[in-house]
Amino acid sequence: MSNKLTDKHLTAKQLLFCSEYIANKWNATQAAIKAGYSEDTAYSQGQRLLKKVEIADYLDKYMDSLLGDRKGLTIDTINEIKKYAFMTDEDMEELGVRPSDKKGYLELLGKYLTLFTDKQDVTHSGGQTLTIKREIIRPSDS
Repeated sequence: MSNKLTDKHLTAKQLLFCSEYIANKWNATQAAIKAGYSEDTAYSQGQRLLKKVEIADYLDKYMDSLLGDRKGLTIDTINEIKKYAFMTDEDMEELGVRPSDKKGYLELLGKYLTLFTDKQDVTHSGGQTLTIKREIIRPSDS
């Protein structure tokens, strides 16, 4: 798959939907309405359009054109969060970071790592739902 942003496989209405989807901050219903779909069916039309491979590819390429290497950006973001989450008290004081800020960075990292999830549902191609239970690890008191 090429990284070049192309609309050759989209109809004019689908391309307008994509443009409106981006302009409306990823609101598929509003994008469908502005692209000329009925207000009565805009929600379902928007969801249907987002599932089309050609539209998903177009939007992915658009995001790639804005963000570049998403994997690298994710790694950079996680590294920056880690830097603040595990900052020493001395570094916090020197940089003016409040303890509540550090807590926020730890929470972000924990959410990314799904540390605070008791149960996770995963659906595979067979259509069955699997439940994965995680053990919550708590720091020892010692």
